[in-house]
Amino acid sequence: MRSFARLIFAVVISSSVACTDTKPPPVTPEAPPATTVEQATLAEEQIDLSPVAAPAEVFGVGRLRNPKASLDRAGQWASLPFGVKDMLAQEVPGIESVLMFDAPVDVILAVDRETIMGFNPHMVVSFGLTSLDRAIGFAAKKRAEPTKLSPGVYRMGEKCIIAAAVGAAPARLVCGPSRQAVDFLLDYATRGLPNEQLGDADLHLEVRAEPLRHFYGTMLERGRNIFVPIVLNDLLIGHPEFDRTARDAVHALASELLLVAADLDRAVVDVRLRPDTQDIAAKLTLAFRSSKSWTAQGALDRGRRAGPPPALYWDLPGDAFTASFSTGANHARFAEIRDTLSKLADSALDHFQAPPRVRTRLVRLLETLPSSDAPVVHAMGSVPELDPPMQTGWRHRRAATFRSAIGWHLVGIEDDARSYKKWLDDAATAATDREVKRYLDNVGISARDWPQVKRQRLAGLGAAWSYEIVMPESMFGSRTRPGEKPQPRLDASMHVAVLPDGKRTWIGFSSSKKVLTTQLAKVLKKAPASVKLSPNGPLRPLGQVRAVAGGYVSLGSSMQLMESASGARMRRRASKARQLMPNGGRTPMLYLVTAGTGPSVAYEMFLPKRTLEDVGAMFKAFMTLGSDGSTSPMPAPPVQ
Repeated sequence: MRSFARLIFAVVISSSVACTDTKPPPVTPEAPPATTVEQATLAEEQIDLSPVAAPAEVFGVGRLRNPKASLDRAGQWASLPFGVKDMLAQEVPGIESVLMFDAPVDVILAVDRETIMGFNPHMVVSFGLTSLDRAIGFAAKKRAEPTKLSPGVYRMGEKCIIAAAVGAAPARLVCGPSRQAVDFLLDYATRGLPNEQLGDADLHLEVRAEPLRHFYGTMLERGRNIFVPIVLNDLLIGHPEFDRTARDAVHALASELLLVAADLDRAVVDVRLRPDTQDIAAKLTLAFRSSKSWTAQGALDRGRRAGPPPALYWDLPGDAFTASFSTGANHARFAEIRDTLSKLADSALDHFQAPPRVRTRLVRLLETLPSSDAPVVHAMGSVPELDPPMQTGWRHRRAATFRSAIGWHLVGIEDDARSYKKWLDDAATAATDREVKRYLDNVGISARDWPQVKRQRLAGLGAAWSYEIVMPESMFGSRTRPGEKPQPRLDASMHVAVLPDGKRTWIGFSSSKKVLTTQLAKVLKKAPASVKLSPNGPLRPLGQVRAVAGGYVSLGSSMQLMESASGARMRRRASKARQLMPNGGRTPMLYLVTAGTGPSVAYEMFLPKRTLEDVGAMFKAFMTLGSDGSTSPMPAPPVQ
């Protein structure tokens, strides 16, 4: 915690500005007039506080509206024992009398005309101060040697300036990565942005596309002329059909990127800490000014399909770590992409001398890949038991890690199952075809490293079919380490299943056939509601908004993935931390994707207080747990 406090202090007071022991008078952010300044030693100076407009180069602004209130509330919800003001005050006694903790912290990004070819933008961060007089006085006591540039403006080192300001704070500390950035943006940071309204969000970040287009538009066009030939030089293989299709595809992609750049208006991030619902709501909005690009047109199309979660969403298993839905898409828009991929595959196989039968079979898989405009849902969860049990050898641990990382997945589609089962049958046939394996051997892919596919029925699930994909251990690396004796193969299996359920289809895959069968049984219409997702309780807000996609994730799923992918020491610490979470990491974190007619696309995420409690417990656990899982006391608040 001490190093964390020092990091904050270094960022905030990098110019050696701190404080005296004098306590400031109570300050209310909204109370001071726009031109209030400290008059103690500056009464005779004529300080320029005239309004300043944003320079044309400014393309990004941000604001943390009330740092103390926001950070303290988040800390309280996470049950962390330190407030930001107290923490900094103990690290640097008296700092609370100089920093105005309830005044906005602003960020500005601007194009640097001198480095426009390298895109190295100017950036400054601006912190509110309680008094210009007090800050300058303390800096002098600390031998920081403030240099007066003009009335009410003092340079502190190379990368910071203290200056009188308009807005909620009478003075501001403005710092940046370079002297040029601070000098260029100082006037706007102290006399312009503080009086601008950036909404009521606790945190607001905004990137505007127009300044970037103005300064970089010509460079983007030139970049296409430079990089497209470079990409094609690495991509072309000398086959007429492949090269012609590849050229068309690369040029189309480059044109799409330019059209998106021309369509885009701005990207906005708003974060709100909501006491009424006790959660943190974060929202990213991409707004377009026009819809000439394929991407912007897609946003318009998706917006027309917005609605509540489809009915089959509530049939997903209730113990899923994550569950999502999509209200469907117009797959006719993807027809040209599919056609291009098929042509590339066909001509590439021809170039590499694939037999006609192999070429036809593999290309056919691309051409017949099932697609539907119908709504789609997805859920995933963990595999709690490994069968056989995980052993201690590194090879067994690697296999167990694979099984745990795969977990189980279910996809539900409001569509007939026949086309999906036929495609999987064709894929299984191609994977086991001798001529295909012989061709792969000829191009350097050993048949011994190629998965084996076995078809079988799933007991107790009616017309369900399962495909066991046996992946040789050689796919994941060596079976032995230097000095070890040769070991028997330790292959890994993945099970894929198709389950018809009336006019809808369920497709699942898992590293455990037993777990997959259990989860598929839960989604059947005849399964009891108690094993399915509930439209009430924590997930109820999903059904109250018209969205194009949405769902939830949970902290526990991320923790389990961390455990499965980590070494033994980190796995012990992660497992212990998960056990100490008061809510077990199971609280759903809802998310929604909405589309407007602007067009615009918005991505929203909601972190409930119960998740923040788990985050706080996880943080404290990692601070106190040793590598062997033993505990030590939580570090005390930092002391000078």
